[in-house]
Amino acid sequence: MKKVYICAPFTGDTKKNINVARRWSRTAYKLGYLPICMHIYLEGATGLNEDTGDRKELLRLGLEMLKLCDECWICTKKISKGMEEEIDNAGAFDIKIREIYKEIKKKNEKK
Repeated sequence: MKKVYICAPFTGDTKKNINVARRWSRTAYKLGYLPICMHIYLEGATGLNEDTGDRKELLRLGLEMLKLCDECWICTKKISKGMEEEIDNAGAFDIKIREIYKEIKKKNEKK
């Protein structure tokens, strides 16, 4: 099973952004991928929290998760600073980068 890194914003409206990441994770699963999503996993698993100053460490751990993936899915049009770093690293790690939100939109328009 291919692993896909869910690349979506986190900072800002975190509740909304986590829900967006969850929806994309479900989409990935339904398409036969194993979704890897730091939004859902890392804070709960580590006890780290962006609001208490752990952002750098969370991003570092996210990049370690990214290294395990076959693809990096860009899930939103707006690219945050954290997403930009993830996308740049995916390229450096030679991980396939897909603007999945565009692909899904095109697919739905053809129906």
